[in-house]
Amino acid sequence: MKKGVIVFIILIIISILVKPQNEQEIYKTEEIAYYKVEIVGEVNRPGIYEVPYGTKKQEVIKLAGEKVNSVYWFSDDIVTKDLTIEVLKRIDNPIKINEASLEELDSLPGIGITTAKKIIDYLNTKKITSWNDFKKVAEVSNDEMLEIMVRAII
Repeated sequence: MKKGVIVFIILIIISILVKPQNEQEIYKTEEIAYYKVEIVGEVNRPGIYEVPYGTKKQEVIKLAGEKVNSVYWFSDDIVTKDLTIEVLKRIDNPIKINEASLEELDSLPGIGITTAKKIIDYLNTKKITSWNDFKKVAEVSNDEMLEIMVRAII
């Protein structure tokens, strides 16, 4: 009888001292990393914003007072590290990518006549619905994409 009581007490002590795996994971998820995001360019309140991991970049730009005709380019959509986002001003009469002529596409930075034809061929089968789609079709660099986004809209 005494052995059973002692074993029971030992099991209770062990269960108190050792957390189950799922409780440890819950504790870890409560720790939130914060990152500094510097917003520069065409916004009303440029500056450094401290935001939690996973915040959408568009939300940070809205905190900075995004202007109506601003442009920004993201390789991913959420904040996962300290970074700087430059918000650029779009020109007044941007080229509409899905309605653009060969000549209009050819006038965009990084797009020559061959790439313009490739885009037109793609547009004959389906519309481009995002900047990521356009970047894949046009095969342009991130810097060229920023310049294109200032001059065009999807």
